[in-house]
Amino acid sequence: MTPIRATIALAAIGQMFVILAACGVLKPWVIAMVIAAAALLLLRHPERSEGPPDRLGGPSPSSRLRMTVLIAAFFLLLPLALYPPVAFDETCYHLPFIDAIAKSGAIELRTDFRFPIFPILQEIICVPAFLIGGAIATHFVALGETLLLIALLLTWPKEQRATQFLAAAIVIGNPILIELGTVTYVDVALTLFIAAAFYCLDEERFLAAGFLLGTAASVKYLGLFFVLAGLFAARRSIARYSLGAAAGMLPMYGLLFALTGDPLFPFLKKSIWILPPIPRPFSEKAIGALRLFWDITFDRARVNWQPPYSPLFAIAILLVIFLWGGARLRAISVLYLAIFTFLPQDSRYLLPLLPLVSLAAARHWQRWRVPIAALSIAIAIGYCGFRLVRQGRPDAHYVETRIPEVRALRRRGEGRIYQCGAEQLKFFGGRDLVGDHAGPWAYDRMSGQDLQAMGFRYLLVSHRACPEEWQRRTVRASFENVYQDRDATLWRVR
Repeated sequence: MTPIRATIALAAIGQMFVILAACGVLKPWVIAMVIAAAALLLLRHPERSEGPPDRLGGPSPSSRLRMTVLIAAFFLLLPLALYPPVAFDETCYHLPFIDAIAKSGAIELRTDFRFPIFPILQEIICVPAFLIGGAIATHFVALGETLLLIALLLTWPKEQRATQFLAAAIVIGNPILIELGTVTYVDVALTLFIAAAFYCLDEERFLAAGFLLGTAASVKYLGLFFVLAGLFAARRSIARYSLGAAAGMLPMYGLLFALTGDPLFPFLKKSIWILPPIPRPFSEKAIGALRLFWDITFDRARVNWQPPYSPLFAIAILLVIFLWGGARLRAISVLYLAIFTFLPQDSRYLLPLLPLVSLAAARHWQRWRVPIAALSIAIAIGYCGFRLVRQGRPDAHYVETRIPEVRALRRRGEGRIYQCGAEQLKFFGGRDLVGDHAGPWAYDRMSGQDLQAMGFRYLLVSHRACPEEWQRRTVRASFENVYQDRDATLWRVR
């Protein structure tokens, strides 16, 4: 099965899961039937393998080399995927949604989550892995998507083999991709579906391109930009493209509208679920735009402390914008970077540009392909080694060492618990735990409130993040100190 076919199949399975979960019937046996049916369908209609076979009738040398690259990438990333989940977003809301859908078989409006609903196609795709192997198993979904992304680059249409391999090397040589490809975030899935869509656009498969970009928008709202970009790229076959995009978007966005009345929830209608914005004056935005590529490579504090991009990415995208041809990619890059200037400054949001820019770079860097590929691979190996050393062994205390408030959470008994300053405890606290920056349980709404009257049994306070003023207004003489360490205090409400 070719990488593009596998990616389209993954998108189709995710869309089917969304429909089934919207109906409340995404049960384990239904999931097994959908996956089995998809496998049978693919086996009944096999595609010819790429490249001429060798003299013994086996795969071509190119196919064997591609498989070797993918196997090497798998074993390089595998140790990182085996760590327990501790990344903020995955334990704050990605894993809680996966857990909730796995238990109920339905998509519900969860007012105890940071966001009660959002485009969750990637979370739905993770449900089978979660049912089989728990939270750690969901990391293998992102790992598989990373391998699919590399495989797409290794088979990109109308490109020379040297260009394909160099593009794949440049992509894997970005530490941020390695990080996001081994945890339960959605950014690699977004990047995969966008890259696959442009793969189809290059082959003039406009229906598939629209479907993949619609699926990308069902993973994350940022995908909507690329849906519009694809619309211009497919102008000769706009009807087929639009039909595919509608098929990729309607299940998820129809569900969003049905549950909230807002297909872009919570942005089109006034809502208590919008996180308080961090004020940034225009001058700061302008300076940030000018130094963006330095920040995402070296000054990570300015872009939410994400792992760095390779310096090659910064060089390549600047060359795409100012020197190299390709009006489509140049326009996409410039417009997307302009939008990024007004988004929360998180370098993850630039990841969808990585495979497209890397391909353009690989076309122009053939003269230096050996040292560039060697540098990229060395960065990948070095970063994986750095991560393994920094994270240490995943022993029994791994989670509480990195999320220290877990120790206090484990001392609680039965009953509802409100937390302040430790939102990423949500996956560990389950339905009983609430507290966040937005929604009905927002900190500013709960400051000074009588927790006992509201049905809470416990209050957990993070010393590093919960404001002292909030604690002074909320903690009362009737609270009993159950547990306290340097990181958190657990109070029982009498």
